[in-house]
Amino acid sequence: MNKRNFYCLLLTAATFIGAIAKAHGQDKDIPKELYKAASIPDSLKEDANSVVRYSMKEYTVDGPGKAIDKIHTIVTVLNDKADDEAGISLPYNRKFSSVSSFEMKVYGADGNLLKKYHKSDMYDHGVIDESIITDDRELSIGYNIASYPVTIEMIYEVDERSLINLDTWHIQYAEQSVQNEYCRLSISKDAGLRYID
Repeated sequence: MNKRNFYCLLLTAATFIGAIAKAHGQDKDIPKELYKAASIPDSLKEDANSVVRYSMKEYTVDGPGKAIDKIHTIVTVLNDKADDEAGISLPYNRKFSSVSSFEMKVYGADGNLLKKYHKSDMYDHGVIDESIITDDRELSIGYNIASYPVTIEMIYEVDERSLINLDTWHIQYAEQSVQNEYCRLSISKDAGLRYID
């Protein structure tokens, strides 16, 4: 298969995945059971430290160099080996990108809300690259888990103003199970999508 056919297949698959995701419902239609740890099937808990209950990545390319990345994840942390799921660092550069919105919610094993964080709660700090201070920055936040299981929901949006290539999509990480995961890619006709042949 040559590269041109591969990229056509990739765009077709992305469109198909987007259609499936839309058919499965929007974020507002997420079942309440996905916030309750007891509703995780036993098969997904086997050899897993965390379970992705729901993940939607919407990547919209509006034009040359401009894109919006919308992420909504619900992950149940089963033990301390997956504590990193209760925190995030979002890199940005004021010239080229920005985190336009952020919300993190923490739910107990029964699905009841324990804590809620917003963008204003995040720690904004510079990034040092090999002892050189750059214009790159990060917004960071984390929750110290007291008891397991706990479910972490994150909803955020990143605006890209200097897009070189499409972002990556990781379906699954090591020792992690996935219950529902979707990716939707939308590219404007004016974006001028280029690929290497």
